Amino acid sequence: VGKVKEARDAILELHPVDQAQVLRALPNQIEQAVVPDLPDEATARMVDSGDPKDMAEIAGHLLPERLAAALDLARPERAAIVLRLLPQDRLETTMALMSSADEISMLLAYQSDSAGGIMAPHFPTVRVTDTVAQALGAIRAQRRNPPYRFNSVYVVDSDWRLAGFVSLVNLALELSDSFVETILE
Repeated sequence: VGKVKEARDAILELHPVDQAQVLRALPNQIEQAVVPDLPDEATARMVDSGDPKDMAEIAGHLLPERLAAALDLARPERAAIVLRLLPQDRLETTMALMSSADEISMLLAYQSDSAGGIMAPHFPTVRVTDTVAQALGAIRAQRRNPPYRFNSVYVVDSDWRLAGFVSLVNLALELSDSFVETILE
């Protein structure tokens, strides 16, 4: 028990890419004991940045409920990649427990090597009639855990048609009562 806790604590100190590699390098018995003891957030970070094949192997040491919880915290496109590598029965059991199953099912409908199979399904969107303050609030409300990295925000009209985009820098530097349409690119 002491060695498992010690191994877990040491692994949690590493970068998520390294965490997955170290876990896979451990003797199977230790890996099987450490993986279920990792926080869901740490597992999600490994899914987001680690090798999907390693993550599919690591997923085999988690109860379906824990795997579902971790994949719900991961980026949907990365969760879909890992799910594709699982045996069909394990994929179905895990998906049934996931709150993001509908979103991930859309990604799983595409071939794994197609743009649709690896795309990020959500992106920040604001309306042309929003003030800068409203737009920044909307962006904060749309963030996911973990947040996506982006440099610009799509701007739509009242019919949800693309009107253009605005960079985050321009949005941050503009007065809060200005309208987004005045800084549209």
